[in-house]
Formats: sequence, structure tokens, C-alpha cells
Amino acid sequence: QTAQGYEFGVRNLALAAARGPAMRSTSFRAAIEGVALQRGSVQADHIELAPIAHLAEFVPVPAALRQVLAELSPQGNLFDVKFEWTGELPEPAAFKARARFGGLAMNAWRAVPGFAGLSGSIEASEVKGSLHLASTQAELDLPKVFPEPRMALDALNGEVQWERREGAALLVRIPSLSYANADLAGTAFGSYQYTGAGPGVIDLSAQLSRADGRRTAKYLPLSTILGPATRDWLADAVLAGQSSDVRFRLKGDLRDFPFADASKGQFQVAARIRGGVLDYASGWPRIEGIDGELLFERDKMEIAGRSAKILGAALSNVRVGIPNLLADQPLLTINGHAEGPTAEFLAYIQRSPVRRMIDGFTDGISAEGRGRLQLRLELPLEDLAKTRIAGEYRFSGNNVAVDPRLPPVERASGRVNFTESTLALNEVRGLLFGGPVAVSGGSSPLQGVAIMARGEATLHAIGTLIDLPWRARLSGSVPYSATVAVSGGRTQITFES
Repeated sequence: QTAQGYEFGVRNLALAAARGPAMRSTSFRAAIEGVALQRGSVQADHIELAPIAHLAEFVPVPAALRQVLAELSPQGNLFDVKFEWTGELPEPAAFKARARFGGLAMNAWRAVPGFAGLSGSIEASEVKGSLHLASTQAELDLPKVFPEPRMALDALNGEVQWERREGAALLVRIPSLSYANADLAGTAFGSYQYTGAGPGVIDLSAQLSRADGRRTAKYLPLSTILGPATRDWLADAVLAGQSSDVRFRLKGDLRDFPFADASKGQFQVAARIRGGVLDYASGWPRIEGIDGELLFERDKMEIAGRSAKILGAALSNVRVGIPNLLADQPLLTINGHAEGPTAEFLAYIQRSPVRRMIDGFTDGISAEGRGRLQLRLELPLEDLAKTRIAGEYRFSGNNVAVDPRLPPVERASGRVNFTESTLALNEVRGLLFGGPVAVSGGSSPLQGVAIMARGEATLHAIGTLIDLPWRARLSGSVPYSATVAVSGGRTQITFES
């Protein structure tokens, strides 16, 4: 005991508690003044944080400090520790501290992220400080940013500096930071300033040299940041993809995020992607093999695909966009062109909601030849049941077999237009039964499918359909009209000549 307080020290002290973690051998010395610990110093060659925090329950420290230690639940080891303070802990004391650390862990607390497995060194005071990281198998805990707050990192290296300004202001600088795990690898630098009001002002740049699209959902910010409908769609839609160049830029007062007004700041995520897979709407065939660029800029999102595929058909000029990420009713649009076999287009119909809308009319149709598809989708992310589709398929020089009992329509050309609820045949022409034929019609929700064909047939060509003795006595050609109606799963065919 001293005139101002007391001093104590230990050498090679080890403790085994009846409950709580044991403390391995350590040596330290502490000097404390004042009833409320208003002045003191601690020096130690090695401190294990978990047992020290547990021991705070049994030593005369202020209740507020004991509560803070319980909330933080610190773990890990400190080496070559020196800590001096003046004032009432935990705040507003003046202090100086320095130490090396290994395996450091702490729960997230107030606005401070949690972490685990950190190694490095720290030097700090109540005014400023710096943190040097050289960590492997570390974790960050960011509950206010990500729905899966614990982020595992195989490596985390760099430096973080901070400085307190007048009032509650805080300035954090990141001269350099590198990080890597199984999903991504990259670097970051920048600064963050908290003024004491609002979320603060940031100037941050980051770059990823490797990113795995299969884990996109894990790294999407909380719905309070991105918007619930947009976040849910991105989490469900992006199934795969790789990127070797992702660039992130965030600058401005975070009260104005995502900076729709360009004069107030900048928000941009730009990535080159390859092998992307997008499940854009339930029940519709996926867009696969996407090679192109992904861009989040201010309040917009766009994917510009140089190439992609739908069911094997090659897509070009694919554009997927959300004009306003934070809108009350965010709208996703998809535009693209595809070239490929007509058989792939029929497969697209079979594996989309269009098949149900046309009562399976195309089930027995097969085709040889190629065509071009132009597709536009509008998906209200708050109500995907109101998705709107506009598609057009143009084909030429195809052979189309409508029914195995009939010869194919040869050298067929024309257009097939479809929406989320209708299908229409336009300017479809070809050769059938030895003569020209023109086909029109389509489907609607109320009337089902109605297809009309008008043509001219030679009796020789339709002879296989009329297996009667008197067929041999007929020759020449006849005009005809045919109607195919499908409704409620029933098909009716009318043929007139």
C-alpha cells in the first residue's frame, strides 16, 4: 500500500479457477492510485485476456469496467504490455498503451466490429493510435453490415490508424490492408470520419483479384442498406461466376448513400465476370456462361454480358439492370438476343411458363434449322408474379414437324411472338403437302390456342392420308384451310377444302 493507493506484482503466477478459464504462468506489475482507480500503470511480459477478464469479477474494479469486460469477452494473448492511465476508467480517461498480440478476439461492441484470431501490434492513446496486423485464420464480426456477420479470413495484413478530433469526432485511416479467404482476395485503402452525428463520412477504395460468385449472398449488405427486395433477388439469382478484377469505390457522407446526386459522393462496384449463372425468375430457364461486366453505380445495377447461353443457344448483348435499387417497387429488366437451333427455342418454351399458358401445344413439335430470339423481361422484385415478358423468335429455312402423322413443313420462315400470357404466329410460311402454306394464330388466356393454316396441296402429296380405293382416280391440287384449337387439354382439328 502506498500513500496514493497500492501496488502489486506477480512473478510466474498461474491460477486455476473453480470456474472460468485457468491462467498460465505470467509476470506483471501494476500501480494504482485513487479509490476509483483514477491513476495507474500496468506492465507485463505476457497477459492472457480471457482469465484476466474473468478475474475482474473478484477484484475491486468499477462496475462499469466489469460490465464492459463482460460484453467484450476478450480473448487472446498480449506480449510486452505497457498501459498507463489518468482518469476514471473506462472513460473519459487519458491513457497510453502499447503491446504485441496474438490470437486476439473480442465481441462486437457499440459501433466497433468484433474479431477473432488477430495478430500484430498496437500503440494507442486517448487521442490517436495505430494497429499493425499480420494475421492468419482470422475472423471479423460485422453484425451491422452483413446478415452472416462472421467473416472468416485466411489472411489479414496491413495497418489501421485512428485519431480523435474535437468532441466525439473520430478519424480512421487505412493506409493499406490486404485480405484473403476461400471466396475472395484483395486490398483496400482509405479513410472514415465520424463527426458525432449521422453515419459518418467515408473515402474508401478496394480491389479484389479473386471472387467467387457462388458466395455472393454472404457478402451482400443487410436489406436495410441495399433494400430487401433487391437483396433477396441478388441472393437467389446469382448462382455462379468468377471474377479476377473487382473494383470498389465509396466516397461521401453516408447519409446521402448511394449518392443518386453525383455532386454528393460516389458509390461504384465494377467487376469483370466469367462463367456467370443467373436464375433471374422462378420457372424460366437460367442464363448461363455469362461473360461480361457487372456494375453497381449510385442507385443502379447493370450486368452487360458480351456472351452467354440459354439452354445451349448463344446469347449476345445481354443487359440485366435495376434502374433504382432503393425504389419502393424496384424493377429488374433483362434484354438480350440469342441465335441457335430452333429446337433450342422449342426447349425454351417447354421449360418456361409459356408451356402452361398454351396448354402444351408445342409438346409434339420438332424442328430442324436455326433462328434468332429477342427477349425482354420486366420483373417487379416486390411481386414477381407480375413479371412481364416480351419475346420474338424469327426463323427461316426451317423444317418443322408439327405432328408425327404429318409430313414436315419445309423451308418454313416467320415470327413467333410471346408474352407472359400469350403466343402468336406471324407471317409463317412454308411448303406442306406439295404446295405453299401460310400459318397464323396463337393463344390467349381466355380462348386457349387457335392456329389457322391456309394452303394448296397436291393430291399426290396427301395420298398417304387418304388410303381409299378411289384415291387413284384423282389428280391435280386443291386449296384448303385447317384450324387447330386447343382448350382445357382438348384438341380439335378442322380441315376444309
